[in-house]
Amino acid sequence: MKKLLFAAVALCAANAANAATIVFNFDDLGDQVAVPVNYGGAAWSGFTTVSGFGATSFPNIAYTSSAIGILNYAAGFSSLSFAAGVFAPGTFSVYSGLGGSGTLLGSLTIGNPPASPSAFFNTGVSFSGTGRSVLVTGGADSVGWDSVTLNSVPEPESWVMLIAGFGLVGAVARRRRSIAAV
Repeated sequence: MKKLLFAAVALCAANAANAATIVFNFDDLGDQVAVPVNYGGAAWSGFTTVSGFGATSFPNIAYTSSAIGILNYAAGFSSLSFAAGVFAPGTFSVYSGLGGSGTLLGSLTIGNPPASPSAFFNTGVSFSGTGRSVLVTGGADSVGWDSVTLNSVPEPESWVMLIAGFGLVGAVARRRRSIAAV
């Protein structure tokens, strides 16, 4: 009976690894503030906030304050979505390494700006693999985004615990069958 109880506890403890969703909306930052380097657990470079820009991105957005803005998320992410607004064509590129290094996994270019750049629209970058950085290019003060959403990759050790839990349950079940056969 103790073994069955132990197996049940092990099975309950070995739940699937969940990918967390991280959203950066810049609403806790002031107007015309450089996005802090370690904002929200990610590393940022080349972005500044502005408030009162568009109904769909109220109150704050982040825009490229230089020709290139970089978002680094070392833990990795499996999807990227955001609200975008552009004054000039801009590109959002996802890379497998930090700082735009490694393999280009996917990119989205927003060509001609809409009639009103302040009318942000929801979009994202489709890619396969694990992204660790996003490069936003298109020129200083011309590309903005808000509600930047990353789905992070589950930690490998969580999967190890899950597999170990299933292995333990299988071993207990096999042992019970061999004892019953004797």
